[in-house]
Amino acid sequence: MRAFIALAIGSVLLGAEGTLASSSTAYLSCRDAAALRVSGIGVSWSDLDAAAAVKLCEAALAADPDNPRLLAYLARALNKAGRMDEAFEAARRSALAGDPEGQINLGNMFNSRLGDEKLRDDAEAVRWYRRASEQGDARAQNHLGVMYEQGRGVPQDDAEAVRWYRLATEQGDATAQTNLGWMYEQGRGVPQDDAGAVRWYRLAAEQGDATAQTNLGWMYDQGRAVPQDDAEAMRWYRRASEQGDARAQTNLGVMYEQGRGVPQDDAEAVRWYRLAAEQGDATAQSNLGTMYYHGRGVPQDDAEAMRWYRRASEQGDARAQKYLGRMYERGRGVSQDDAEAVRWYRLAAEQGDATAQMNLGWMYDQGRGVPQDDAEAVRWYQRAAAQGSASGRAHLGVAMVRGVGIDADREEGWRLIGLAAKEENVSALLALAARHRLGLDTVPDHTAARALYLSAIEAGGAADGHLGLLALEPPGPSAVVREAMLRVVEAFPEGGGFTGGAALDAATRLLEAARAGSPERAAEALALLDRHDPLTTALDPVSWREAVASAPSSAVASSAGGTGAAASIRPFAVLVEAELLDERRRIAALVAAETFNDELEQRQERVAELVYLLGDTDGALAEKLIALRYAQTRATLEWGSADNYFPLLYTSCRWSKASRWARQLERPGTALFMAKQAVNLLQDARRRLAGLPENLRECFLKVHEDRYRWLADLFVELGRLGEAELVIRMLKDFETYEYVRREAGSAGSSYDHLPLDQREAALGTALGDAGRVQAALSLERRNLLKRQAMGEPDPAVAARLAEVRRLLEEAERTARTEFDGVRSALVALERSGDERAIASRDLLASGSVQGLLKSEFRSEAAALHMVVLPDRVHVIVTTADTQLVRTTSVEAAELGRLVLGLREAVQSPGRDPRPAAQRLYDLLLRPVEAELAASQAKLLLLSLDHLLRYVPFAALHDGERYVAERYALTLFTEAARTNLARQNAVSWEAAGFGVTAAPGFTPLPAVAEELRAIVRAGNDGDGLLPGRVYLDQSFTGARFRDAAQAGFPVVHVASHFVLRPGDARDGFLLLGDGGRLTVEELRRIPLAGVDLLALSACETAVGRRDGDGRELESLGVLAQERGAGAVMATLWPVADASTARFMRLFYQARVETGLSKAAALQAAMRAFLAHGGEAQQAAVDPGRGAEVVGSPRPTVPAGTAHPYHWAPFVLIGSPW
Repeated sequence: MRAFIALAIGSVLLGAEGTLASSSTAYLSCRDAAALRVSGIGVSWSDLDAAAAVKLCEAALAADPDNPRLLAYLARALNKAGRMDEAFEAARRSALAGDPEGQINLGNMFNSRLGDEKLRDDAEAVRWYRRASEQGDARAQNHLGVMYEQGRGVPQDDAEAVRWYRLATEQGDATAQTNLGWMYEQGRGVPQDDAGAVRWYRLAAEQGDATAQTNLGWMYDQGRAVPQDDAEAMRWYRRASEQGDARAQTNLGVMYEQGRGVPQDDAEAVRWYRLAAEQGDATAQSNLGTMYYHGRGVPQDDAEAMRWYRRASEQGDARAQKYLGRMYERGRGVSQDDAEAVRWYRLAAEQGDATAQMNLGWMYDQGRGVPQDDAEAVRWYQRAAAQGSASGRAHLGVAMVRGVGIDADREEGWRLIGLAAKEENVSALLALAARHRLGLDTVPDHTAARALYLSAIEAGGAADGHLGLLALEPPGPSAVVREAMLRVVEAFPEGGGFTGGAALDAATRLLEAARAGSPERAAEALALLDRHDPLTTALDPVSWREAVASAPSSAVASSAGGTGAAASIRPFAVLVEAELLDERRRIAALVAAETFNDELEQRQERVAELVYLLGDTDGALAEKLIALRYAQTRATLEWGSADNYFPLLYTSCRWSKASRWARQLERPGTALFMAKQAVNLLQDARRRLAGLPENLRECFLKVHEDRYRWLADLFVELGRLGEAELVIRMLKDFETYEYVRREAGSAGSSYDHLPLDQREAALGTALGDAGRVQAALSLERRNLLKRQAMGEPDPAVAARLAEVRRLLEEAERTARTEFDGVRSALVALERSGDERAIASRDLLASGSVQGLLKSEFRSEAAALHMVVLPDRVHVIVTTADTQLVRTTSVEAAELGRLVLGLREAVQSPGRDPRPAAQRLYDLLLRPVEAELAASQAKLLLLSLDHLLRYVPFAALHDGERYVAERYALTLFTEAARTNLARQNAVSWEAAGFGVTAAPGFTPLPAVAEELRAIVRAGNDGDGLLPGRVYLDQSFTGARFRDAAQAGFPVVHVASHFVLRPGDARDGFLLLGDGGRLTVEELRRIPLAGVDLLALSACETAVGRRDGDGRELESLGVLAQERGAGAVMATLWPVADASTARFMRLFYQARVETGLSKAAALQAAMRAFLAHGGEAQQAAVDPGRGAEVVGSPRPTVPAGTAHPYHWAPFVLIGSPW
């Protein structure tokens, strides 16, 4: 991207004034009013008050009439006032006096790109630029470089341009640095060197040059001489955009549109496109037109799309011209006009746009807007193909195969078509499929043809591909052919593809011909398909015509016996009814044979689809419920019981899939009901999972917890955020339960179901009863058959077997007769949507976060629930008044890379962590920034998922501030709910425990000082809190248990605390006597009187293959379940000395100002940020949490403002 470097006329830069300057008030007033604003002096062109500036400068000149700098300033003011003759005279006098400011100004007036039409003379402009340049003026040297680069007023000479740019850059001129970077990027006047370009762009960008910032962003965007980095590209684009650079604004819009470096956001893309478009940027205008065309980020509006395409087209933008041609060809936003379409296609094609060349060729091919001309069509196909256009190659290849518009060369034609097919070009795939189907220059190969038609369907040519399948297997009883016809209608109700509506019309006529056995009507269909398939016009598809003509009409007889006009009008409905009747017969036979298997399920699923195609959506969903009943019965038979883990998990999965289908059919009430059933079955499965042997249970933990995530995702899709929140709570409880291996008897509400409203409960009970009856009877039948096969005939067994068979038949008949009632119940779920929403809200309110926010936090807090899925992250924002979700697209692997990248940055005191912190902020918090600001929340309750639990959210950065500077934070857990109403303690007493040294662990010499600063034993010392201290050998497991139960509101532990992923039994707290207090032992210690358990040195599992952050959160839950109000822990091994000071600041804020725990933690963080802490030792500072003596620790610099020192501390539980 070229930096445009030419000053607007009269935009004179303020240079070094030297001896020409004056300190008089009049001189300074003129300068401040008329000089171009640089370094805080002068005024911008838009803000220049011409009349006032002229008056001030004339007054200054009255006192000093020959001052050439004042003349230069006056020239700028007169130019703004439109008094060009006077401006020229003032600039001329200044220039002749030798003032470089005046010489540059005069050169600008002569410059053909800038000056007055009467004065334009590039050679004269060069003369004055040269005179100023020879005085060493950097701006003039840059202008002279531009003239040499562009060959204006001098012979074009890139080397000379580079020489002048380089002279200017040596004085630090940012514009010249940008231009020199461009020369390096393009290899003009210097060897091409992206690294050199980046170096010069960066120097200029850091001076605030917007063009350089844009260009530097582009280098990061493309990964040229720097690692490709969307976030860094965004940063530079944003800086340039905020200065009004149109190209940067356009690029910023592209990043938002594509979701690169920021969460995908069409509305934000439109905002930036509009800012650039209104400045006249043609690319932005074209992009904005496309957003209107597709209705992305704005309401769909063809007329508005036309307006922006036209504005860009009139500037010569080839892409916009191509799109404008498309609008005319299709009659969108304007009256259909092939001639006008051709005009715009031609303008774009002549600029080299390959798609426009292809489209123009097609217009000649079809004779639309121009006389039909095969040779001209081929000429444009050739030009498009020469640029690598797959479509151009495909159409050129077809022309060569047919010998139309070009000499026939079938071998070359097929080669070109093959090349295009490799790029998944639909036209080429269809052409190759036709070749294999019809045996054109090859042996017929229907297998290859079928594969190519399927590839065409996947590449976007669904209607055409399915029509090809019809041609491959003419209409008849084949299920494949029926499926192809149905898919054409289902996916393309208005036709589409190569010839638009002709595709559907041809398929319809083919079907009617098959029904009537009419060769004449089949011939009409073939005529339409001739237009669909360009190759058939050169051939005689006799075999196809005969096959269609001979298709038996009985193959598609209506199940209702329908004939006549109605059947002719709805041929596809007739086909669907025929297949539906056949499927029902097959299902009845399977049920009668008591064959509950995969085939039965699939056929019932197909019945649901067919009923939907007949237009009965609610009936289709009722049929889906029958498929779910069959699934339950099948699972019961396969695993021997309906009440064990495997069938419950299987049927939960089937219900969730059914819910998504209901959502697609726009039946949100049914989708919600099905999703709740899926969750409740998953909860039942979880109860059974706990009973499995431990080695077997491990195999299913990941599968199970991922099911919770997917079901939360399903509720988000349904807009049911309250239910999503409950499922997240279930996931959290599941993770904690499995981590700490709680006893089955301590489950509490862990297995609770999602609440159902009255209608949902009634329907669920009816369906469950029917399913259980059928499953139980089927299982009993199987067992009876086994008994019968293993022994002598038993009349009692035979009689019971006959009775079970009768009961099964009766159960099936009953389910079928109750079908209409089930269908009506589903309809009722939709009709009572508002009423059910209120009921659901009331059911959920008592335990919801929103209810807690209203009752305990008023408007002071907001909650963020985050759900990590393989390709996206949901952030649910809850305030006292609103609840909404924002979704960010990001692959799980990329999210992991960003999390670990931030962790590395914040744990390296010598690195700037802000770029990495901003990337995660943009991903997780920027999408909800506006909602949080509107809520006026001061506290964020965070419910985090997976690796996000390793993120120091306090250290995320919005580009201006850390999150800790704006919000207090706490990790919210379900165990904290009972503690949220607890008031601040009137006074805190503390039991302090610490270890300064232990074999096998890094010494912690600052621990003793930390405890002395916090705890005051008796009347001795300066500690903030009264209490007791247990240091080194006095810190035993027994004393810790006694202190925890003695009523100390604060238990502060300064020792190594090692946490392991997977199993809490591997974690331990290092005791002062060398012993270890395991997590298993810790969870048995009552903590009922403890308001805060502070663990100032935790080692978590980040970076390990099996680590996902649950270990730290589960520790917090464990402590809270034992009675503790909250736990303070650390996300990484912390610096020993700075931790001592940080903890004192925390307790000081709590005790002396009465702040809540969360607010006191924020205050300590802000104190470190504001003051950087006192000078610390520059040697290696021992870290807490490390296991091995001598393991390297980062050097702590003087000052502790880096997040390494304050960001690891997290509060889990009650913020009060």
